[in-house]
Parts: sequence; structure tokens; C-alpha cells
Amino acid sequence: MARVTFKFAASFLPKKACDIRSKLENLRVLNMGSCQYITNIPNLSGLQHLKELDLQSCKNLIEIHHSVGNLAKLQYLNVENCGRLKIFPRCIKLPFLEILHLNNCSSLTYFPDVLEKMKIRYLQLVVTGIEKLPWSICNLTRLRRLFINRHQGVTELPISIFLLPELEVIDAKRCGKWLSSNPNEAIEEEIWPMLCPNIFAIYLQECNISDELLRTYLTRFINVKHLDLTGNNFTILPAWIKECQYLRHLILNDCKHLREVEGIPPKTEYLEAINCLSLSSESRSLLLSEELLRAAVIRQSDNIVFKTFFCVPLTCIPDWFDHRSKGASISFWFRNCFPPLCLCLVFKSMDDVYDNCHVTTSVCINDKEVYWNELWNRDAPNVDHILVYDLKENHISWDKMGQACRKSKWNHVKWDKMFVSE
Repeated sequence: MARVTFKFAASFLPKKACDIRSKLENLRVLNMGSCQYITNIPNLSGLQHLKELDLQSCKNLIEIHHSVGNLAKLQYLNVENCGRLKIFPRCIKLPFLEILHLNNCSSLTYFPDVLEKMKIRYLQLVVTGIEKLPWSICNLTRLRRLFINRHQGVTELPISIFLLPELEVIDAKRCGKWLSSNPNEAIEEEIWPMLCPNIFAIYLQECNISDELLRTYLTRFINVKHLDLTGNNFTILPAWIKECQYLRHLILNDCKHLREVEGIPPKTEYLEAINCLSLSSESRSLLLSEELLRAAVIRQSDNIVFKTFFCVPLTCIPDWFDHRSKGASISFWFRNCFPPLCLCLVFKSMDDVYDNCHVTTSVCINDKEVYWNELWNRDAPNVDHILVYDLKENHISWDKMGQACRKSKWNHVKWDKMFVSE
């Protein structure tokens, strides 16, 4: 059967969409995107062959008939940028739906119940009014990535999110409640080891994560590689995190109540604890321990893409650094192979003077620049911080290295940093 597509001009439709069920029963694609005159999508139950429904940027759309939630062959549904949309199907039974766009539906306060297993792989709920996700979200069995950014109200993620067998990434920002506390929505203890076996990244920025939530739930994801807990309320990073053998990136920025760090994953290579103002001196030292940093640099000796990077609120360079220098530069000599290095710098708080600071670094060998990198381009920190990163030969241009170095002779290296604020 031939593909049938129908696209409405933006000014074609009256305020209430006409009844198109009888004459367009073989319709495959219905595109009403950017139609400013649509306020209501009527009963579409007669379009059982419909595969794509595009309603994006219908600024005055208020209601979508519940029949849309039962279009058996629908694969694509886009209602993005429909800021006045309030009524959406309460239940969806769309076994072939792969793409659902709900971004910028700021008046929509609920997500529909998912009545059967669906094929959606990516779900974005950015700038919506959705208050919570239903327990039945676990029927999105093919879901790999979930992105949520709260606009208003409270977004609550049910524990059932962790029953999704293919879930790889959870990215939830500014969700007032992260996990359901409903006692009737429990997961049996013996099931926990099977939860989200493929998850490798958890980003939970400003999600009101408490010590209890951190201890009760996040302990289950020992295979995670990236963990971002920026702006949360927990006071202790518990010792169990040392069991996360695969964790490489750990972000703790703006955790203003964090006091104690009981352990760090042994393979951590990227760590930020910017503006963690309540950290004890012992915890700050632990975050920059010689053992942790040396291990990170050694592991990355063959890694061309990523570099070790640590940033912690401290005012003094740790004692175990071999060579120190005041000012904006440091120099040394090497012969034959360029040595693996762990470089450290302290920069003072200037947030009362500047909103943003920009730190770059360069390396010159025998007065020829062979390396340049941006270390920091973000808001100025509230207190003094130490920044540590590794510099190895495989981060430097081989062509420039060959031109600058004198073989079998001593070579002079100068490392400079530049600080620019605005």
C-alpha cells in the first residue's frame, strides 16, 4: 500500500480540527506542526494505519483526544513546544511507538499510564509541568535514556524506573522528589541485583538527594561509570561508593552540606567538588590523596582522549608534590621521553569581583609551544580551590614535539597558566 501523507498549512484549519476520520482512514503521516489555529485534536480512532503524528509548535493546542493513545500502529508522536496543552491521553497503548516528544509542554501536569510494553528508546521531559511519572513507566522496556528537567511543580521518579532492563542513562535535573516513597510500590530485595544491569550514567542535579536515599538506592548501581550529584543535600558520601569499581567520573559540585567523604572509588579519574564548603579537612585531603591521583595517572598513560582532572576546595598544594613554584609558571628539564606529570595549581576565590573566570594553560619546550588547553571556563568559585590534572606526552602534538625537542639532549619545559575574568 502506498504511503499517504497529509500536511496542513498553518492557516488552513479552524479553531477546532475538522473530522477527518471517514475520508483519511489509510493515512500514514499526519503533519499539523505549527498550525496556530488548532485548539483541539478530535477523535482519531478511525486512523488505525497512522504511523506519524506531528503536532509540534501548535501554540494554542489545549486538548488531544484520548483516542490518540490507542493508535495501534503509531510510531512517532511529537507535541513538542505546545505550551498550552493541558489534556493528553490519560492512558497509552501504543506497542510500536518509538519516539515521543513532550518537551516544552509547560502546562501538561501528568504523564500517561503505560498500559503495555512499548518500544520508546529515548524519553525527554524538559520544561514540562509533569508532577510525577507513573509506576507503569516500567513498561517502557526498550527505554535507554531518560532526560527530565523540571519546570514547575514536583517531579517524582518511581522506584520502578529501575526495572527497565535496557536503561543506560538517567538524567534528572531539579526534581523535587527523586524516588517514590509509596509503601505499596516496593521492589523485593532479591530483585535488586538484577536492576538496570546496563546503566552507566546517573545525573541527578539538584534532586534533593538525602543521606537516606543515597544509602538506600544508589548503592545498588555498582557498575555505574558516571555519577553527577551536583547541588544535593546529603552530608556524607558513604564508604560503599568504594565498591563502584567502574566509576570514573564523580561530580559533587555545590553540595553545600557535604561534610564527610568516607571513600572514593579506586578508579576515579575525573572528580569535581567545587564549592563543597562544609567538607572536613580530612575529606578534602582524601579527595587529593597521592595514592588516588598516582593510580589515575598511571591508568591513563595509554588514554589519548581523556585526562585526569580533580578540583577540590583547598588552599595549599599537597606535600607529596615534588616541585613547587609561586606565580603563574613552573619549569623543569627532561631527556629522551617526556615524563608523565601530575600538575597542580591553586587559584583564589574572586566571585565577589567576577562572575566568570577562564583559565587556560600552555606548555613550551625549548621556547616552542607544543600544548594548549582550557582548564576552567565557568562561574568563579566561592572559595580557594586546587585544580589537578595530568599532562602526558600523548596529550601533546607529536609534530610540535618533534620540532621542539633535541634528541638525546636535555630539553627545557615551561608550563604557564593564564587567568582571565569577566
